[in-house]
Amino acid sequence: MYAYNQIFTSDFSFTSSIPDRIDISTDAASVIVAVQTGTSIIFETELFPYNKIASLYDLRSIIEDFLAERSLLTPTL
Repeated sequence: MYAYNQIFTSDFSFTSSIPDRIDISTDAASVIVAVQTGTSIIFETELFPYNKIASLYDLRSIIEDFLAERSLLTPTL
């Protein structure tokens, strides 16, 4: 897998700070999006743009599901 643009965040982040939608501008017919922690890919998908915009929705739930499966999710008060 070739990472054209990578977004790096700090070690800790609240999932509530993740936007509901992430838009990717592209002239390509499709884009592959992957979410990775360390060397593990926790989510990967191919998106197909409409009017040169590919959108990823609800990344927050994908990450929270990954954390919950590993008992890493801390409840919010």
